[in-house]
Amino acid sequence: MKIKILFFLCLVPFVLVAKQESNHFISQSVSGTINWSTGVVEIQGHAKIPEFIKNPDDPRYDANNPEQPRNEAQAKLLAKKLAKDTAIFEATKLITSINVDNEKTLKDYMNEPALNSKINNFINHNFKITDIEYTDESVIVYVSYFLYGEEGLLNQFVGGNEPDVIPFNYEKFVSYPLTNNYSYAGLVVSAPNIEITPALNPKIYSENGNLIYDSRFIETKPAVASGIVNYGKTPFNLLKKVNLQYYHCSAIKTTTFRGSDIVISDEDAKTLLSNPKTIENLKNAKVIILSSDKKKN
Repeated sequence: MKIKILFFLCLVPFVLVAKQESNHFISQSVSGTINWSTGVVEIQGHAKIPEFIKNPDDPRYDANNPEQPRNEAQAKLLAKKLAKDTAIFEATKLITSINVDNEKTLKDYMNEPALNSKINNFINHNFKITDIEYTDESVIVYVSYFLYGEEGLLNQFVGGNEPDVIPFNYEKFVSYPLTNNYSYAGLVVSAPNIEITPALNPKIYSENGNLIYDSRFIETKPAVASGIVNYGKTPFNLLKKVNLQYYHCSAIKTTTFRGSDIVISDEDAKTLLSNPKTIENLKNAKVIILSSDKKKN
């Protein structure tokens, strides 16, 4: 018999293989999944339900072991705790494998004591148990973490004494002459036939090497709330959230190494950044990157 206990959780959301489901961009590994469109990390932990021993005459009975289960309820409770601990262990591997940017994963920064402590505290305390499954022999506990929001991973980089891993709002956008009187609500970059490797802080460059979009140009609050960029497969659902008057362009390529940073044409860059009102909208993290189904060989 299979008993399933569901906890309703309203979620706003390595990395080895990226897959597309519906309109969401999801990164998946053996440890769990990261939904980069909703900003949710999901992991599951498994544990076998131990045999309970209630008869004091049983040679396995240990009166000095308070954790030895004496009945079925205690056995399931112990298995649930072990499954939760396993999920958190797997979460450590998954979350520290997240790309911070095009050059480094979170694990690369964990040798910094302040950041190490902050991230470990996040992993051990900022999870939500979203589902528990019981079978006759085992328990599966599902836990989730937020990438964004007040309790999210991105917010762990704001303030404190940790190194300046993701700097916010200390530089201005590239300046282009005012040649475009039309302002855009934000930017949508489509990447046909290009595999995008998602990251917490991806960058957008023009063909001539100008840095067009980066965390250092944008406001902290909106970026932490919903991500520096929003990833997706198609624009339909994503654009329901925002004004449809976004500037649409295509990525030419990704930069080298991890493939998180993308390049757009010089003409698109000039059109986008030649209007001050568009720049003000971009400061509020109004950028969507749409991936393709192409996979690395």
